This record gives sequence, C-alpha cells and structure tokens, in this order.
Amino acid sequence: AGGLPKAHLQARRLRMAAPSSAAPRPQLGSAAGSYDQMPANSLLCAYLEEDARRNFVDSAAEVKVRRNEVIMRQGDKGNNFYLIKAGTCEVLIAEADGTSSRRQLGPGSSCGELALITGNPRCATVTATSDELVLLMVNRRAFMAALGEQVKKKRTTWMPFLESVSIFAPPSTTTDYERGLLADALQPRSFEEGDVLTKAGTLPPEPLFYLLKEGQVEERTAGPAGTKRTLQQGDFFGEVELLQKSPCLATRVALTRTVCATLSADEFVRMVPLRALAAEGKQQAYALGVGTTRERGRRYGQSAEATSVSAKSAAAAAGSTADAEGGA
Repeated sequence: AGGLPKAHLQARRLRMAAPSSAAPRPQLGSAAGSYDQMPANSLLCAYLEEDARRNFVDSAAEVKVRRNEVIMRQGDKGNNFYLIKAGTCEVLIAEADGTSSRRQLGPGSSCGELALITGNPRCATVTATSDELVLLMVNRRAFMAALGEQVKKKRTTWMPFLESVSIFAPPSTTTDYERGLLADALQPRSFEEGDVLTKAGTLPPEPLFYLLKEGQVEERTAGPAGTKRTLQQGDFFGEVELLQKSPCLATRVALTRTVCATLSADEFVRMVPLRALAAEGKQQAYALGVGTTRERGRRYGQSAEATSVSAKSAAAAAGSTADAEGGA
C-alpha cells in the first residue's frame, strides 16, 4: 500500500533502460599551432598584437563537431567564445515577430562574444553545416581577461557616436551588433587646425573612410563648378573614393582641432553595408549605381553575434544583401 502503481513502475524501468538520445560529449584537444593554420580573425586583430593573438589562439581548446550538431542555442546562457578553424556553420536568428534569418560562418570567423560581454542569453542558434567543423573554444574568464574588457570599453565609448551618424543611427538599416563591430574596427585619428586630410585629385597612400567625431572640416571640390561646405560632427566622407577606387574628389582641411574615426578600405567594404549608404538620400543613386563594381565581403566583418533587430525590416530597407556573419 502507498507504493507506485505497477504500470508506472514498468514505464520508469523502460525509460531507465532505454539508451540516451543525447549526442556524446565532444572531446577537447589542444589548439597548439592553430594560429598559423587559419585566417586572421578581425575581432582579435582589432584588440591584440600578433604575439597576444597567437597565444590566445594556440591556448584555446580544439573541439570537432559533426554536421547538424548545435554549437549554441538561442536563449541559452553563454559560457564560451568560439573561433572557426575549419568547416562551416549556420547561424539562425529567430526574431520576436516570427521572422528569421540565416547566415553562414567559415574559417577565421568567430561567434559567442556578445553573450560573454553583456551577460545576456545567446541571441542565435549556431549549427554545423560541414561534415566536420573544427572550433577553437575559449571560456568566459580567459576571453574577458584577454580582450573582453577592451571590447566592452571601446564599444561603450564609440557606439553612442555611431548612433549619431545618419547612415548608422537607429532606426536604420544597421543593427546594434553591426555598430558594435564597427566600433571594434574604428581607428581614431587626430588633426590640428590647418592639417590637410585629403587633397583633390590625388591618390592617398592609405585610402580611408572618415567619420567626423570632433571639430570642423572644410571640404572644397575641384573644378569650375566646385563647391565648399563645412563638415560637422556626425558627417562622413571618403566612401565614394573607396568604392570607385578613385583619386580624392575634394580637398578637406581641418578648421579646428579635429578627431575622426577611420576605417581602412578593406574594413569599409567588408563592414559598411551598401544598404546603409542607399538609405541615405544623397547617397542612394550612387550606392545603387556602383553596387556591382566590386565584390563585397562579409557584411559583419569576421565576427558573428546575433542581433535583436528584425531581419525582415533590414532587408526591406536595404533592397537586400543577405550574406554576412552572425552569431550568438
């Protein structure tokens, strides 16, 4: 009396006897030597010198997973940062409005940093799509000690500024996470009054995309129909020259002490989506006109963290570019 019913006991015995359907736990190995066997990762390059990058990569744990295995699941707690050494995986972002988007990651990409930096749950589900996916795994403590605090500090400093720039300001065709990746890549440059930033008709040794953070810059275009205007905080320039690979279209001179955030040509092409320029009225005809002249790289750089912004609204505003990376 008082015991469990016989049918319940039999069902429990069957469940205990049944083999587990869970996949075996992947075996961890050493990642020593991996730094020289994989493409550079942009997040690491933005914050660490080469020796530190090598140590970070080669000190990770290597794990191999099979096709269709889930590396991280949206909504779960984040404990690790991942670098992709070999193979591919798919990032699935499920939005609150029921829409979803899918992106692919390949060698040299990374995912998982956002959950470690913010403490928020994973923002996407990442699943292996190649027969074998080789990952380098770094736990939260090691990631934060090596570069996590630097990433957090720089994004806190620069993301509010990016939100003041028309092509990145929310609501816009760029997401919070894209602005975070841009903040990682930005290089501040200071100019004194009278310094020439660009000279019309010349090819600069290092073509750059400029975002004006502090100060004023006078811009004079060449030719009999040349124009003059004063650029203020939040203005940007250099994008036309970078996309056309042309000489500078204007001479730009600092009117006061000036601070600009800059992106290299490769970073600009890889990280600033054409849809952002197309959404800016004065840039729309140009951006759409040259959009096919150069193959664009991964829209999110080589990092991958999911965002909470609707992929559907981004695609509608863009006219749509759907390559790129995302993560969790």
